[in-house]
This record gives sequence, structure tokens and C-alpha cells, in this order.
Amino acid sequence: MAAGRSQGQDSGEGAAAVVARDVTMDFGTGKPAVDAVSFRLEQGRFLTILGPSGSGKTTLLRMIAGFDRPTRGQIMVGGKPVDAAPPHRRSVGMVFQKLALFPHMTAAENVAFPLKMRRFNPAGIAGRVRQFLDLVKLDGYGDRRVNALSGGQQQRVAIARALVFEPELLLLDEPLAALDRKLREEMQLEFRRIQHELGVTTINVTHDQREALVVSDEIIVMDGGRIQQQARPVALYREPANTFVAGFLGVSTFLQGVAAEGA
Repeated sequence: MAAGRSQGQDSGEGAAAVVARDVTMDFGTGKPAVDAVSFRLEQGRFLTILGPSGSGKTTLLRMIAGFDRPTRGQIMVGGKPVDAAPPHRRSVGMVFQKLALFPHMTAAENVAFPLKMRRFNPAGIAGRVRQFLDLVKLDGYGDRRVNALSGGQQQRVAIARALVFEPELLLLDEPLAALDRKLREEMQLEFRRIQHELGVTTINVTHDQREALVVSDEIIVMDGGRIQQQARPVALYREPANTFVAGFLGVSTFLQGVAAEGA
């Protein structure tokens, strides 16, 4: 699926989890941070947006979350335009790079926070919190304060907090970047397990090629604010659309040549 292909204009669009149409973010620097990006993501899929620093991947994620509003274009979640909706009005859970947990709260209080903000029935909050702490394998850790937990356990609390209100969409903003390699690889598999178990549509942003290839149903590779390629992991690795994609994925052998007719 080569760069620049718009996937948001075919039939059945309302069934898609996310549709972006020519989305642009221009901060007035002379070059858009995100430049006319279009893609379509089906329900229940795990998409990774992969690219180097400055490629536009995090800006694109922030627009989907509602933290930034596109200069041009349209974003739809669950078949509905969300460009004018603030973050708290979108059915989106998010795990941030720095996690943004409340250090003065326990793990359970952190997970309960979005439920209280959304005015869930107080009688059901404790049970739901226990359910999602169990989902992330933190049963029995609810009374511990965040600063008493390990880095991996804090990651799990952040995941539970993002999922506890059962959002339509889960966004991951490089939440594993600060972890050591062993723990990062362990948590990559945990993200995938939880996503499979719940079936929640997920968009992950990373610059880690291995992570993208291991956890994703689909990968978008970005550079210079544009989509260079969107494809499934195996297809992306075997058939890179251009030299940037091939080089970024680590394909090290390049052959110069000219295609001969009839060859």
C-alpha cells in the first residue's frame, strides 16, 4: 500500500475505527509537520506509526487524540468527525511516554480516576478497577502507591487506566521508550496480549523497528510529515516502497539497475 494512497474514501467508511483524510498540521515553520496524510484503520486492528524523530508521527497521534487540531483535513473515529471535539469528548484512551500517573495516588486510585471524571456509577467503580488491574496482571497491587511500583508495573497501571472506561480507541505514545531492552520486549508482548484479549483498536507510535514488526497488524512508515508506506509487517519488510523505507527497516543491500522490458 504505497505512500499517498487515500483509504478513507471507499464504501463502508462508517465501519472503520479511524479515517484520516488529507490531514495537515502546519505550525508556521515553512514546512508542515504532517502533510496531507490519509489512511483508514479497521476495527480491532493494531496499527503502528513508525518513523524517525521529526517525521510527524507524534503530531499525527496528538491530532487523533484531540490535543492538536488539524490545519486542514478531517479525522473520523467510529464513523463520526471528531475534529471539533476536545480530548475528553472522544472515546479514546491514551498511554503517554511519561505515563502521567498521579504519584500521590495508589494504583487503584489512578485506574479509577477516568471513571470518576466520566461520572460512572460509584457503586461499580471498585469492581471495574479490580477487573482491569487483574487484566494487566496487577491483582493485589491496587493499594500500592505508584512510586512504590517498578517501571514495568507502572506501565501496567497506565494501560489499565487507559482501558478501564472501555474506549473505542487506544493510543500509545512511545510508552516503552524509557524501559531497558528486556522489559521493553516483555511489555511489547503484553500490549499485544491485552489488545487481542479486548479487541480494542490500537494505534502505537514508535521509532523502534523491531517493536513495530513484532506487535502490529499494520504499519505506517512516516518521514517528512508524509506517509511513505502502509502495509502489513511482512509485506513492508519484503516489498519496501522506496529506499527510505528499506533503509529505515534495516535492509542493507541496495542494487542499482534499470528494469528491462520483457525481463
